[in-house]
Amino acid sequence: MNPAGLTMLGVASEDEVVGLVYLDLVCDADRPHVALLMEQAFRGEQREFEFGTGGPDPRFFASSFIPLRDSDGHVVKLMGVSREITDARRAAEALRRSEDRYRRLVQVAPVCIHEINARGQLTSMNPAGLAMMGTEDVREIEGMPYLDAVCDDDRARVGGLLTEALQGQASVFEFQSAGEQPRYFASSFIPLADPDEGEKGLMGVTRDVTEQREAQQALRQLNRALEQQVADRTRELVQSNAELERSNADLVSFAHSVAHDLKAPLRAIHGFTTLLAEDLAQTLTERQSMFIERVRAGEARMARMLDDLLTLAAVGSGGEDIAVDTNQALSDARANLEADIAQSRAVVEVGDLPTVHGNHSEIMLLLQNLLGNAIKFNKAERPEIRVAAQRDGALWRFSVSDNGIGFDPRYAEQVFGQFKRLGSVGDFPGSGLGLALCRKIVTRHGGVISADSEPGEGSVFSFTLPAAQ
Repeated sequence: MNPAGLTMLGVASEDEVVGLVYLDLVCDADRPHVALLMEQAFRGEQREFEFGTGGPDPRFFASSFIPLRDSDGHVVKLMGVSREITDARRAAEALRRSEDRYRRLVQVAPVCIHEINARGQLTSMNPAGLAMMGTEDVREIEGMPYLDAVCDDDRARVGGLLTEALQGQASVFEFQSAGEQPRYFASSFIPLADPDEGEKGLMGVTRDVTEQREAQQALRQLNRALEQQVADRTRELVQSNAELERSNADLVSFAHSVAHDLKAPLRAIHGFTTLLAEDLAQTLTERQSMFIERVRAGEARMARMLDDLLTLAAVGSGGEDIAVDTNQALSDARANLEADIAQSRAVVEVGDLPTVHGNHSEIMLLLQNLLGNAIKFNKAERPEIRVAAQRDGALWRFSVSDNGIGFDPRYAEQVFGQFKRLGSVGDFPGSGLGLALCRKIVTRHGGVISADSEPGEGSVFSFTLPAAQ
């Protein structure tokens, strides 16, 4: 055995292999076949074969036996030539397993997997594809032009894409099938070449997307219907809003007209009671003077009520909302209440106030009413009022707290009603519309307002306004 052979066997000298039985090197599975070939070689036939060795880590060899004869022509021994092919055998086995897995995958795949040749003819197709074609026999589709399955409108486009794929470009497309009941398919093709013949072809994967296309079409129709409904509803809302704005404008105009007409008799009452008091000043009794003062007080309350009703009706008609600095709005409100603040010796503490999105005049009126109530409904020597705000997502949450007389929390919602008063008319001045006006302003700005109070422990009025955009 030459040195290369000794290396293959992992021995150092030829002495170690002399006397070994050749078949002992061969694995059990290959031994009978190799023994037969040896017999044939001793009969004078040259033989070539492959075999594997035994053991946990077998190796593979390609061998040939060449008969050697004596001078009489008798075969006396064999000369063998072997080369190791372990790596090649293992690579071939891995390839075989990979191809076997691929074949099994193709057979069970739920989509159509098929091949076409360079002439555009189908050459193979898996069972799922055959089912799409309405057959179980692959021979029925062999040689069929692929484009025969494509509708007339899509045929030229698909043909061009297949030509591009044959030139080496991957191709993905959708098409409608031919026939009286067409369906929709999505296909992708990659180029391939026959390793034996060198002929180009294509491998494709095609799946039925009819239901998907129909669902998409139904969704598009639904979207169009919804868009139309939204457009119709939007148009109706725009029309309703326009009508509402006209109605509100008419209501404000009507309120102004009624207020003007009602103020005329109030002025007459005021004038005549004044003249009556002056003319009878020397003869009026104390009881008669009290009656005249009650008439004047009623006239004044009615006048204030008419003014507050006009203000309440006008909320929302003061132009577009803009960025409003609530510090400035509060400053304007305090200026309007300057006399009340000075007379009551009230202390107003103000935190950091933000800029909000709204109407300056309405927000000023909101703060003015809350400050005015905190001063009015307060019997402390020095009313203490605090105005603060904190961010709450897209809103600012304001609070106006005081140390006033407070009220029963059972009436926390009632106080925001129109003409709702918790005390008698004579206890505190006002029309009973202030907090109703506050709620209408806050609601118009998309916020909410609430009250928290206990008798004798002051009140906290909280409301939200949208942050400036």
